[in-house]
Parts: sequence; C-alpha cells; structure tokens
Amino acid sequence: NALQARITELVGGLSLTGSYTYAHALDSGSDPITPGAGNAGLPRNPADLSEEYGNADFDVRHRGTVAATYDLPVGHGQRYLSSGFVGRVFEGIQISGIQQAQTGLPFDLRGTVDNLHVGINNRPQLVGNAYPSGRGKKVAGGVVEGPSASAFVNAPFGEAVSIRRNKFYGPGFVNTDAVFQKTQKLHENLKMVLRVESYNLLNHPNLSSPSSLTLGSSTFGVSTSQVGQNDGTTGARQLQGAIKVVF
Repeated sequence: NALQARITELVGGLSLTGSYTYAHALDSGSDPITPGAGNAGLPRNPADLSEEYGNADFDVRHRGTVAATYDLPVGHGQRYLSSGFVGRVFEGIQISGIQQAQTGLPFDLRGTVDNLHVGINNRPQLVGNAYPSGRGKKVAGGVVEGPSASAFVNAPFGEAVSIRRNKFYGPGFVNTDAVFQKTQKLHENLKMVLRVESYNLLNHPNLSSPSSLTLGSSTFGVSTSQVGQNDGTTGARQLQGAIKVVF
C-alpha cells in the first residue's frame, strides 16, 4: 500500500525534481532463505501463523528525495561574463545533487526460551516502556538505537506473546550527494570535462539496525555498524574526481 507524489520544476538554469512516498509493506515472511534482522526462517508459532503477519523486512514507511541541477548563468553563452578570457574561465559550470531521507527498516526480537515447545525460541514478551530516554546514546561498541532490554522478558511456557513480527524499527537514513562539473571548450569540437563528486557530503552517520536482537545479549539494541554505499564501500564521506577529454 502506498501513496506517491512527485513534483518537477524548471526555472532558468535550475532543474528540480522532488518525490515523496508513504508506504506500508506487510507480509508473513519476506525471505525464508535470508531472513531480515532478528528474524528466523521458520514461524515462531506454527499453530498460529497470524502472529507472523506484520511489517515486511523491506518496509520503509516514509521516503523523500530531492534532485537538482543548476547551470550557472556565467561564462560564454550565458547571461553574465559571457565574453573574453573571464568568460572562458567560468563557462560550462554545473552543480547538481540529490538529497535522500527515509525512515528505518523493521527488525524482530528473539527471546532465549522455546516456551511453545516448537523447536525455536519465541519472541520475548513486552512488559515495559520499549523506548525510555537514552535512545541515540553512545555506548561501548556502538549507539543505542533499539528498544531497551529491561522492557522484555521471556514469555511463560505455553503462552503466546503480544508482539508480532517486525514490530520495531531501526534508525533512518539521510544522505546528500553532490557533483561539481565544468565543461571547458578547448578548440572547436574538442572539450575537457572536469568532474568532482561527493558521496554523503555532510558526512552524516547512517547507522544499521541493531546487530544483537536476542534478549540477554550485552549489546541488545545497540547499532554497531553503518550503512555503506551500494558498491560495498564505507558510508562515510567520499570524494572522487575525473577529467575527461571529448573530441
């Protein structure tokens, strides 16, 4: 289920595109071979599969993006500084970028007792405030982003738990990528393109979901890693440049 909105605008040398998605993905098991964070490949209660129906592993409730490209109105062929040596220096300058922001992915919790006698440990029972003060606090080995362990206990034998699969969500994702590009005409059909790119320009830390989601773990609810780039590299700020000759 989703609502999608998109807006585009072109003003002078500025091209702007913005989009927003509000969605809710629900299922009873997103991937039995590679379960999501905290999940198991089998249902916790085979006698009541309704408890497995919940937020999908890939459910992102809110996602917004804004992409912009701006051709500076300076240099040859533009409105300002369009002639002479200065015009050549400032010609062909373009700045572009994309801003992304979205809510986090859901995760499941694990208890330490097979209270239903089905061969797999059940989820814990919620008995307190899952998110007291302290979320975002830095601790040894990471940052507290998950619920508090003190809010859960192992359920009594023979009793089903009240929380369903993937009830809790990890930290959100915010990323800014930017590009500076200059196209310099050297001679007739000969051009040189200088391009400088930055990934995660603001160096915003995007934390992964908590790495330990089993009750009793010393790092329960603690995020110990960051979300990397799509090519598998670090999620910290990255800069790269290139020079291309077009003829």
